[in-house]
Amino acid sequence: MDIEQIRNADRGTSVDTKQAALGFGKGLMKLGLLLAGLAAIVALTVVLFSLIVADDGLSQRRVEARMAVQAQLKDPDSAQFRNLAASEDVVCGEVNAKNAFGGYVGHTRFIYVGTSVMMEQPDDGGFFAKMWGSTCSKLK
Repeated sequence: MDIEQIRNADRGTSVDTKQAALGFGKGLMKLGLLLAGLAAIVALTVVLFSLIVADDGLSQRRVEARMAVQAQLKDPDSAQFRNLAASEDVVCGEVNAKNAFGGYVGHTRFIYVGTSVMMEQPDDGGFFAKMWGSTCSKLK
């Protein structure tokens, strides 16, 4: 027995007990750091989400438009949106999605007004192009 073990025996502890206590403390420290990191990630997510949604409700209109457009697609999960522009009443944009054969068809323009979606059709006699010009060309 060395001097340290004798001293510890007098106190009623052993070196192994101290080492176990130190190991437990280190485990608690790691857990604390993990929880602090998780809290930081949650806080950052909340801040970023609030920045995304904080543009006068237009983001909500964009989300509604995406959902309405996806409801009209053969494969809603494949939808890829671009060039979204919105006002309080209208959302305009383009969507590319897979057809029934599983291939992407190319970007198609759409106009979302109220709760209705109008998708560009190649044989509409220019009606959609006129609507797009009068409704969407002034949006940002």
